[in-house]
Amino acid sequence: IMFTETGMLGAYQAAERLRSKIAETSFRVKDTSLSITVSMGLACLEVMDDRSISVNDLIEEADKALYAAKEDGRNCIHTNCQGFPVGLTTGQLREFVKTQANHKSH
Repeated sequence: IMFTETGMLGAYQAAERLRSKIAETSFRVKDTSLSITVSMGLACLEVMDDRSISVNDLIEEADKALYAAKEDGRNCIHTNCQGFPVGLTTGQLREFVKTQANHKSH
């Protein structure tokens, strides 16, 4: 999913809503109830300095973040964005997002 006109904070919030909704939803397949989770990697152009950026560069950065999320135990979100902590649990990252949102509203 590509978010245009959206900073990393807004992209993270949208991704977290999607991750959370998927995790809490049960899927029925015949007589079996299945639960699934999703890991996500987010990349932002803000991190990539002033160099010329291609779509492939952005996908590569998101892919690196995705693999970091998978290595971290899955069902989480990682990002390449500077100033946005990497390696936190989803709960810790959620707290970080709340703190950042509170700072912006004051």
